[in-house]
Parts: sequence; structure tokens; C-alpha cells
Amino acid sequence: TKVGMPLIVEPLAFRWNNDEDKTAFAMETSIRVTRPLVRLACELGADIIKCDPPADPAEFQSLVSVCKPCPVLLRGGEKGEESAVMAAAKALLDAGAAGLVYGRNIIHHNDPSYITRKFMDVVHTP
Repeated sequence: TKVGMPLIVEPLAFRWNNDEDKTAFAMETSIRVTRPLVRLACELGADIIKCDPPADPAEFQSLVSVCKPCPVLLRGGEKGEESAVMAAAKALLDAGAAGLVYGRNIIHHNDPSYITRKFMDVVHTP
């Protein structure tokens, strides 16, 4: 942060959605792929990491551990059902995420102020 602004790096990996036709991409959230990417981002100077959670939330701690001392923020991804999104966010915060970077789950909600307050409660309530 030479100029007083943190560098947030969002390492994303993609794979073919269908190995047969190779016309569309999908996010690759395998810990085998994302763990080295987040570590590399830290080593190259990231102050904060923004990443997708692994498919298995139990593996998230291994992402957090390779990023230390960089905090890890969760990328929101697709809009989901409210209670499921809240439960997943809480589980990942409990596993070491430093915060949330959620867009679609807020801006596409019927009441963005309400859902923002709910996310704030999840982040700031032990």
C-alpha cells in the first residue's frame, strides 16, 4: 500500500462448462486449483484476497491459512435463496473469512436495505 490504497486481488479460475462442445465457461472452485492461486496473489503483493468459496466449506480454512496475513473476503457469486446464502456466509465467516463482497444478493433483492442489514448482522455478530 505505497499510496495508502490496498491492493485487492480476485484470482478466478475457469473451466469448460462442457468438455464436449467447449462453448461456455464455468467457475472452477476446486481447492486444488484455487489454493495455489490465492497464495500466489499474496506472494505477488496483494493486501486483501477476494475469492470464491470452495464447494466444500470445510476446505475454506486451507485457503485462509495460505493467505495469512492477507485477509480473505468472500465473493458472492450468483443470487441465491436468502436463508441458504446467510447460512453459507455465516459458516465461511466462522471458518476464517474476514468479510463479504456480495453484489447480486443485495442489488437484486426486493429490499436491498433490509438484506444489507441482515448481512451486516451476520458479519458483526459472533
